[in-house]
Order: sequence, then C-alpha cells, then structure tokens
Amino acid sequence: MPVQTTGPVSGPPESRKTPRLPRRPLSPEDCLEVLRKASVCSLATCGEDGAPYVTPLNFALAGNVIYVHGSREGTRNDNIAADPRVSLCAFTGGDIRTGDEPCSTGTLFSSVVVTGTARIVGDPAERAAALDALVAKYVPQHSGKPMPERNVAATGVIAVDIVTVTGRRRR
Repeated sequence: MPVQTTGPVSGPPESRKTPRLPRRPLSPEDCLEVLRKASVCSLATCGEDGAPYVTPLNFALAGNVIYVHGSREGTRNDNIAADPRVSLCAFTGGDIRTGDEPCSTGTLFSSVVVTGTARIVGDPAERAAALDALVAKYVPQHSGKPMPERNVAATGVIAVDIVTVTGRRRR
C-alpha cells in the first residue's frame, strides 16, 4: 500500500522503489492495525558514512504520520538532519510454534515495514499533539491532561511522514 506524503521525498529515485510484495501480505487496514497495536518500533536512519543506525522507540500513529519521542540531540537526530530518509519496522506476536521437525518450527507474527521521510518537530502545536498521541497509546488514562512545560521542552519529537507501508503475517 503506497501512501503518498504531502511533500517530496529526497534521495535518488532508485532509493524510492516500492518494496516487493511479501509472501502472506497484510492488507492496508491490517498494516495500520499492526502499527496501532505494536508497542515498540525500530527506526533506521542513515549515518554520515552510509552505515545504518537503528534505535528501538515507543511510537504512535496519527493519520499518515508516525511520531516517536526521545532525546532532542544525538546520533539519530544528526542523521535525520543530514538525510531524512528512514525505515521503520514494527511487529506484533512473536510466539514460537514448534513442529515435529526443526524446519517446521517458526515464529508467529504480523510485521510492518515503513519507508518515510523524518523531520524534527518544532511546531509547538504539532509537538503537543504528537506527545498526546503517545500518551493516549501507552497511558490512555492520562490522555488530554496538561503536560509539564519543562518535560515537553526537554523532549525531542520526530515525525515520520509515511511513503510506503508493507506488511506480512505468519500464523
């Protein structure tokens, strides 16, 4: 399910190919459901030397944007400032199904891979909405409550504008 962003995607055209369709693909609706239910994602950025840099993060989906939060400074943010192209992976499940033979054992899961363009969120209204989306996902009893200004000011927020989403499942 290719999802178009509101802005252009940077990088050479060959870096923006739609991923091949996986075996046992998820529908677009199922991909979004995995993104809503998964508790952690891994966000991959590209370092100055071209090497990937992956960080596990809490995240929330809001429309066609995935928000993550963390430090306002560091390698991840430096990488995004230099090259906003990112990839993100999230999954649900993880139970092991054992079979009668070694090769009939496998992991049961639903997974989603997102390609997108990341940006550091500076707009106060968007930052507040992103942080509230994260609170609503992880501690819904506190959603909508005011957040201490010093905490909000110290928290970095990254928006990943989704370009493509693919998913697969093994049951």
